Amino acid sequence: MASNSDLVNEIRKRIEKKYKDSTEVFPDLTSIRKIDVISTGSTIMDAVMGVGGFPRGRITEVYGPFSSGKTTLAIEAAVACQQANPAAVVLFLDYEHAFAAPYAHALGLDLSPARFIYCMPEYFEQGADVAIAFVEAGLVDMVVVDSAAAMTPRVSTEEDMDKEGGGQKGTQAALMARFLDRISKLLSKGRKPAMVLINQTRAVINIGGRPQPNAPKEQSAGGNAIKFYTSIRLELEIVKREGEEGRDTKGTDQVYTQNRVRVVCVKNKLAPPYIRGQIVIEYGKGIDNLTSIAELAEAKLGIMSGAGFFKYEGEKPATTFSCRGREAFLEQLRTNPDTRDEIERKVLKHIELETAKSLGISDIKQVGSAKAIETDTMVLEGSQTGMPAQDID
Repeated sequence: MASNSDLVNEIRKRIEKKYKDSTEVFPDLTSIRKIDVISTGSTIMDAVMGVGGFPRGRITEVYGPFSSGKTTLAIEAAVACQQANPAAVVLFLDYEHAFAAPYAHALGLDLSPARFIYCMPEYFEQGADVAIAFVEAGLVDMVVVDSAAAMTPRVSTEEDMDKEGGGQKGTQAALMARFLDRISKLLSKGRKPAMVLINQTRAVINIGGRPQPNAPKEQSAGGNAIKFYTSIRLELEIVKREGEEGRDTKGTDQVYTQNRVRVVCVKNKLAPPYIRGQIVIEYGKGIDNLTSIAELAEAKLGIMSGAGFFKYEGEKPATTFSCRGREAFLEQLRTNPDTRDEIERKVLKHIELETAKSLGISDIKQVGSAKAIETDTMVLEGSQTGMPAQDID
């Protein structure tokens, strides 16, 4: 009498023979030790996602209001992708037709056609065909779609503007479901590129009936399929704009130079969800990762003592320092790359152990949750789902 193991192997062989031209039906999960990711270039962003960056072979949605840094985050990740691999190729689908090449170049993006494939689709189906063609051929390492809200179906672009109702209802959502269903299967094989889907938010308009007290006032565009097919969803929100007083204005004018943006991981299939953090985006320069490392070191390593003194005992004399004031601390990190890398490594290790402890396990091979400090204190806030939201600022 055949054992269960023999029957399982027999059925597997029969199915693999039947679908030999398809993708691998029964992959070997024992060989998967860690999730391949593309770093965002930001320590806090990598920590918030829990796995160290945008996961390969999966879809990540980045959504939020205008000017919240969505495209900047995607460009920074594309730069990190190109720098990590000299042969890496990035596909950028600019549905909004608003890509700023000088800004992307200033952030370090290689815009040569061999490494950066730029496409301006006129309608949904055109860009979808481009993405499927390059991903299926295994020619790209990262796909950026900017944005899902601007993926207008062809039928909508060809009809008259004065037509009542603006075309068939739900056309975009239906196309999005078909597109994500097909692209998600292609992403999981071959070169396994990471797909970053930038999205916009729309106001929720209540038509008829009584509005629910806890109903969201805004939601992401493009239909519900995006929420299901994405492995990670990141919500961006501007906390405040920072800067300095303008010259010769006697304190009456403010010149803003950067945005402080809160990032919340509202969905995560790879690590604990509802982790949040704050990043600083400098105008014209991108994400200020140095400030992120400094704030993480202050929160996790406790290197700040009273009266604004910063003292760090490094692994070697060259990485040991003491100074007074935040600016002096930032200058230490800026001028001493070895010290900066050592502190960043320790911070990420601390976060990794925190995640392992929160999951009740002792060995975890991923960069995980981070708890934030607001006004120099650890904060735990309740999320709208009842799960605890962990912060890192």
